[in-house]
Amino acid sequence: PQRRELAEASRPSLYAAGEVIVHEGEKGSSMFVMSRGEASVTLVDAEGDVARLHKGDFFGEMSLLTGEPRSATVTAATDCELLEVGADAFRRVVMPEPALVEQITSAVAARRSDLDLHRATKTAQPAAVEAPHTFLARVRQFLRLSH
Repeated sequence: PQRRELAEASRPSLYAAGEVIVHEGEKGSSMFVMSRGEASVTLVDAEGDVARLHKGDFFGEMSLLTGEPRSATVTAATDCELLEVGADAFRRVVMPEPALVEQITSAVAARRSDLDLHRATKTAQPAAVEAPHTFLARVRQFLRLSH
């Protein structure tokens, strides 16, 4: 039921192969779920793809959950169909489901440490690594989950 409700509250978006979906460093207040196609995740000043995204994968959740700028660039590798989930839809549909929130925030914490590791090994810049529990506390505070 949540999946359908989320889909109804989201906006479908189409991107052509080679088109940038989100730019590293941009402001963002939505996340995306891949419905069809493949996309690559890259970092400025880093070599190679950090990840490849396929149907069912999501991205952009770090900006949605923390209000921080986009942490990576995502480019359509093939023609892509995406669902864009805005903050309102996320708060209305996902927030009331603690298990779903926990699943997404855990995935975000893992992904963030992957990005930090990639940045540390593939660039000349040192990466500041944030402890997962600190990151989760910031997410909860940003989403007004903490008491």
